[in-house]
Amino acid sequence: MKKTLILTAGLFLLSMSLFAQNWPYFPKTSVLEICVNEEVTAFNNGLNAADEAYPDDEGIVLRYYSSSSSLGNADTQAMINQLGASVLPSAYFNGQIKVKGSKAHLNDGNAFKAMIEKEKYDASRVYIHNVSFNAQTGAITGIVMDALDSNPIQNMTIHYLIVENNVSGMNNVVRKIVSDPLAIATDGDNFTINKTLAIEAGWNAANLKAVVMIRNNQGKVIQARSNESIPYRKLRFVSPQPRYAVSSEAYYEMPYIAVMNTDFNANYVVDFTIGTEDVYKPENWMFTYCDHNNCFFGDSQHSMSAGYYLEFHPSVTSSGNGSALFNFKVVVENMPDIRIPFNFLTSSADVLVIDDDGVKNTESSYMSGLANIGMTYAVADMSIFDFEGFDFSAYQNIIWNMHNPYTQVNNTILSELKNHIGSGANLYIAGTSVGWALTNNNSTVYTEATDDFYSSMTGAFLGGVILSTVGDIMGYGNIGENVTMYFDSSIPEYIQIEPEIFAYHTLRPDNIIFSINNYDIGRVNYYQLGRIAYTTFGIEGINWNLDMSLAQHLLVRIMRWFGNSTSNEEIVKPQSDRLSITTYPNPFSQTSNIDIESKTTASLADIEIFNSKGQRVHQQSIQLNNGKSSYSWNGKDLTGKNCSNGIYFIKVNNGNQTQTKKVLRFK
Repeated sequence: MKKTLILTAGLFLLSMSLFAQNWPYFPKTSVLEICVNEEVTAFNNGLNAADEAYPDDEGIVLRYYSSSSSLGNADTQAMINQLGASVLPSAYFNGQIKVKGSKAHLNDGNAFKAMIEKEKYDASRVYIHNVSFNAQTGAITGIVMDALDSNPIQNMTIHYLIVENNVSGMNNVVRKIVSDPLAIATDGDNFTINKTLAIEAGWNAANLKAVVMIRNNQGKVIQARSNESIPYRKLRFVSPQPRYAVSSEAYYEMPYIAVMNTDFNANYVVDFTIGTEDVYKPENWMFTYCDHNNCFFGDSQHSMSAGYYLEFHPSVTSSGNGSALFNFKVVVENMPDIRIPFNFLTSSADVLVIDDDGVKNTESSYMSGLANIGMTYAVADMSIFDFEGFDFSAYQNIIWNMHNPYTQVNNTILSELKNHIGSGANLYIAGTSVGWALTNNNSTVYTEATDDFYSSMTGAFLGGVILSTVGDIMGYGNIGENVTMYFDSSIPEYIQIEPEIFAYHTLRPDNIIFSINNYDIGRVNYYQLGRIAYTTFGIEGINWNLDMSLAQHLLVRIMRWFGNSTSNEEIVKPQSDRLSITTYPNPFSQTSNIDIESKTTASLADIEIFNSKGQRVHQQSIQLNNGKSSYSWNGKDLTGKNCSNGIYFIKVNNGNQTQTKKVLRFK
């Protein structure tokens, strides 16, 4: 179907979606199941923070106390046994073990929030709707809806739970669990909930709620719902496919996502605004989005009835190698804005940056440093990426930044990464949580494979194991937040360090060692044909006293040791200093003027103009006089026809450098 580009923000589009019984998927509610026998401060603080951050239609927290606790009973002990919890406390996310034991890292709740956020936008094949609960009689009613996806519900279990808040200061205490088999024979059909659970005299009826949860035959929670009502006019984003992509195409369409209003019994219309929001992207990249009929640039206005949904897909127009992280955003008056993140990478770049805690100070340092030494980079955010089946072959250099102790890494990355480095690629693995995440039994990702990866790839071991060449590796690798470091230009192969906490810190082209007294806080290693550098500290906590940033100092030397000729002691000036272009007016109606200034000896410049799909619509070579020239594009394509309204990219090359500008044609 042909799509029309819509450039005005005042479009009014009525929903053409199907009724709920014909929905192909639904929003998902995630469940944090906590197995516990006594209260642990860090664990409780983290859980409370996560519970407060998400309403019950997005994330539900359940506490199962063991029978040895005064808050436990036979039902909760049976659930602990069913989950297989060997350590208390333990946290299961949607039925899968994530945390064993309590650590200080849990105190702020970020680990639990990251779990919910990771699957917050996933689609579910089933939905639980209109749950009601009588706290006096224990009666639970509602509806289970099966999606119209050619896959009727079979071999599942439905759990009915009574949960009490404010019990000895604790919330989400599970009091009763009753389970039944669940099957829906006809695809897209409904199941009516009608269950009564016994209410015990010691429970406070005012603090009780019901939770209905569905688990598949692999033990994974696929949907849940409490009797807490959804706020009036609340919308949800749902993504039935991954929200990341890797492509070499200049114009790439991300998968469709849905904006859903699951208030099926209501009779109202929601007016909302939708648009894209940059997190980071290269200067000349652009985001647009389309529904099944029209495409939009900027914000657009829509309306939708309760019980309906609309589908959109974002698009990325790239220019050169790199990556982008952006949000799709919906704004509803008097409601919190909702966002769904996307990550796009080009299929090649000088450096692949694997990030596990979002683009923050450390990642900004890497990005700034790599840009300043003239290396392209693509950032993959693990909160969106899962790396299953990822092709590393186009990335010769990889930086893995690991600051999240409960990283979301998919362990399938390890064997592929190992093979890639072994074949001759390079890896710089850095962060305060590398050793803990990969080798500690309480880590969410720890296996024998992660332990082996840590020792074989970094050449490091946990503290207490004496290495033959240098000291012990510090187990957790956290050297503090305010270490001062400076570069001594008289000894270019060394980086001198203060305060005296450090014995030495060398960073030479052929040897990189980081040491604190007799303990390593980093080292280099060879793995088959590849090279590995490893540091256990976070570079955002280090302050340099000269003009060049930490990222430039550190990355220049590491990339040079990796064998990158573009990385040297002198920082390469950005290419924009040598070629610049200015376009005006922008937006334009009839003519776009292009002013060119080149600080090289080039006498010619080639102009190419591309549409938002990456198709070349115009080209021209012009003479440069003393490095300057101007050209006017009349908005016509190569055949002399007027180009339509939309986004265009003006690319200028002087033989050495290339610059691109984005312009908007709007008659």
